[in-house]
Amino acid sequence: MQICLWCFTMLVILFDSDYHASRLAPADSYDRSSVKLVSVSDWPHRAFRPSALSCNSHAQKLLISDQFEIYSAKMALDGIQASGYQQTLPLRNLTLQPAIPTAELESTWKSIGYLHRPGLLLLLDRDGRSIVEHSLRGGGYTAKYWSLSDSLPQKLEVIEPIEGPGSQMCSTKGSGLVNMGWAIYASTDSGQVVILCPSAAARVLQPLHMIVSLRRKQAAMSIMKLVDSHTGAVKLQREKIIGVQRDIYDGVLWLMVSTTEGSTEIRAWDVSVGQVGRWSLPTGRRWAQGLCLLGPNQGLLMAAADDSSEAAAGAELWRLVPRLEKRRRAKKVTTTSV
Repeated sequence: MQICLWCFTMLVILFDSDYHASRLAPADSYDRSSVKLVSVSDWPHRAFRPSALSCNSHAQKLLISDQFEIYSAKMALDGIQASGYQQTLPLRNLTLQPAIPTAELESTWKSIGYLHRPGLLLLLDRDGRSIVEHSLRGGGYTAKYWSLSDSLPQKLEVIEPIEGPGSQMCSTKGSGLVNMGWAIYASTDSGQVVILCPSAAARVLQPLHMIVSLRRKQAAMSIMKLVDSHTGAVKLQREKIIGVQRDIYDGVLWLMVSTTEGSTEIRAWDVSVGQVGRWSLPTGRRWAQGLCLLGPNQGLLMAAADDSSEAAAGAELWRLVPRLEKRRRAKKVTTTSV
């Protein structure tokens, strides 16, 4: 009987992602069947510490930066995506190359975004209230500036541009805006995700919708009370959204959420029903701002610097391939029955 119980416990620990996302799991426990390291040929240098990333899966292009430099790499999957896109394909080894001369970067940033069609690099300034635009085409990198509308008083934490049909919402009746072919999903320092639309005349980013809020009444970041099981002391755990990715294939919004307790996790958010999944990420790391969507059923990419590594920076790239469909159906059935 004890052997059977031990075997059952080990199976839960190894394969049940719900366990790894729960408070019962050890601090450095995560679902190793879903979260795996990605091979990178060579990082730019030994001191490289990823701070932000963005990508475009259709263009197979990844952008990743540290505090001072920005690099790009081609993302390619081994094999052909079959009809229905059910097969998860391995990602080829990534080779990083400079994306823009460092001398052209006049200010620091906290998040980056990439627009493939116009060939634009967007840098969210450290002040959280402005975005610098650089063209990656034509040999010129002249900076242009976008400011955040005063109608949104919060500061931005991370940006994720969208382009194509998704930007048509900016020109809906009543918005007073023109569709410029792109828009931005952004998280704020108050735990919200908003849609920003560009207004070319004033070079202002205008908020259109608030689509996610991790908190309802708190004035700061999302707050959770934790009770120490030994002392009974109550601690406040604050959450911050450091990655946003719109998934048109699964119809969810992916969030990367970090806490003041040092944990980071990926959450799947269905706007109609709320959170539909969560996956813990390895601890002991400084996770870069931003998420990269690889394509239908191909998962997400995240970058980090391993603080426990003996290397100078311990730069890492991770891939999450979540099992989402079962979670979404269960959530929707529960919601419908209420």
